[in-house]
Amino acid sequence: MTYREKEFIRSIALECTCVKTKRTIYAFLDNCAEQYEKRDNEHMKLADKLTDITSFYMNIPSNLIKSKYRNTETVLCRHVIRYYLHKKIKLSSSNSGYYFDKSDHASVLHSCKEISKILSNKKDKFYKDIKTLINLFDNRDYSVFDNYQLDCIV
Repeated sequence: MTYREKEFIRSIALECTCVKTKRTIYAFLDNCAEQYEKRDNEHMKLADKLTDITSFYMNIPSNLIKSKYRNTETVLCRHVIRYYLHKKIKLSSSNSGYYFDKSDHASVLHSCKEISKILSNKKDKFYKDIKTLINLFDNRDYSVFDNYQLDCIV
């Protein structure tokens, strides 16, 4: 539900004279807000886990992956996570970019384009790393990484 739709429903509730109807409308809006917040928290947890796995595999600190640092390997890690969130998890491009320092949808689309280009060329030097990371993400058995202090890897 968009912001405009919520405001429209609120305006109807304000014009309504029946107290019971008002309560029903406000309860509906609160329920929608809770569902969106829960969904966003789940996506943020998933993005954190993907960042930790990428950090562990590529041996790059996760805070560098989340930052705007522009080293080739770091940028590649960011691209892979954005690609996975957008293409596999089916998050919108703006939501996929929000996790990384609130980058816009164009950055996510560029990431998807770059990763697709690398995956189509098996001779690329990062092909094996990207393929392995995507397979790790697809596995969804992240318990293997729970024994490690993933945030502290340098």
